[in-house]
Amino acid sequence: MLKLFGVLPSILIVQIVSICWAEDSTVFHAVAPRSGVAKGPAPTSLILTKTVGTDPNTCASTNTLQALVGQKIYYCFDIENVSSLTFDLHTLADSEVGAILTDFPYALAPSSRVFVTAEQTIYESVIGTATWSAVDMDTATTASSIASTTVTVPPPVTLRKTVGTDPQICASTDEITVNSGTNVYYCFEITNNSQATFDIHTLVDSEVGPILTDFPYMLAPAASVFVTAEQTVGSSVVGTATWTVYEEVTGMPFTATATTTVHVPTPTPTPTLSPTSTPTLTLEPRADLDVVQTDFPDPVAVGETILYSVQIRNFGPDKATGVTVEDRLPSSAMFLSASPGCSHVGGMVTCEMDEIASGMTRSVTISVEVVSGLNLCNFITVAGLEIDPEPSNNSSQNCTVGTVPTFHPADINEDLMIDANDLLELLKAWELEY
Repeated sequence: MLKLFGVLPSILIVQIVSICWAEDSTVFHAVAPRSGVAKGPAPTSLILTKTVGTDPNTCASTNTLQALVGQKIYYCFDIENVSSLTFDLHTLADSEVGAILTDFPYALAPSSRVFVTAEQTIYESVIGTATWSAVDMDTATTASSIASTTVTVPPPVTLRKTVGTDPQICASTDEITVNSGTNVYYCFEITNNSQATFDIHTLVDSEVGPILTDFPYMLAPAASVFVTAEQTVGSSVVGTATWTVYEEVTGMPFTATATTTVHVPTPTPTPTLSPTSTPTLTLEPRADLDVVQTDFPDPVAVGETILYSVQIRNFGPDKATGVTVEDRLPSSAMFLSASPGCSHVGGMVTCEMDEIASGMTRSVTISVEVVSGLNLCNFITVAGLEIDPEPSNNSSQNCTVGTVPTFHPADINEDLMIDANDLLELLKAWELEY
């Protein structure tokens, strides 16, 4: 019997096929030589065959495999002695798995075979090369053989981005033609094609900006989820979205991209004739409107009031008329008040303004009460009757950090007040219990 020197790495299956364990000794069971394998003319030849598959109980028959991210795969290292020597010490190293055997004692007789298996969780395409070296102690002869496997991993996630004009449904196409000033709605759908679970998500769009930043959501294998975003377009745009997911166990990032195209026809100048029959061109006026907002306080607790200060500026070159500001309030906030000229319906505050001269700024304020510490993102858009040469600054999103208040023990109904209603709730509880 031969002693086992060293311990196999923890990443391996603790299983060496054709090895049995008895009284702290290791014995390799001989395997019948492969039929049809020609014996090399050199007296020190070894033939290493490396295969890869998904069954932990059998050696695969091929050295190529297509696997999914997060899938467990199994390598099989089959060594055959086709020389006239007996090899006593064995060393096996693999570029992907690492050291598997190091000066492992086993008498591999001529025409004998033995094989070892190892496990790996795959996350990307790899080409793994294994080297098996053996030493004949009697003649101090060393022989070695090299074999490789290729594992191909397709993209773990795919992103589909579409664009349409209906805010209630995701469109079916990634290209659309609309008039200047039209509200379009992007739909971003991510699909998990792997065997891993992704728990953190970041989504950025070149037109809309950051949509998700380290957002926690458990996207299971074969599952999908989508997010929508709105934009008012004033000219043709090609928008590219990048969705990054992070694998739950390793934190490894994976990215998918998708693109949409919005076509906005350029207005054609209409020539007019003066009374003197001199041709002139009349161009439609243009006004570059810009909107920014600030919130106070930030962070904010449930029951407190957020004051949004909105600044609308006209960068010209012409005056802006029929200016309308729309503020989609956070779903976790309740409208309280707004500047004169503003109205509120169903979570949307609309402010109508008269003209804003080139270079001038107008402002409005909106106050809301926080009813929940979640989803405190305020989205504002501005539009005028003139063509806006730079529509990318026509919207602004601001997210306030929310905190959940700690209720006083006497505040039974948790309405942030200690009053007779709390005593009434306590009496009702006693009545039900006793």
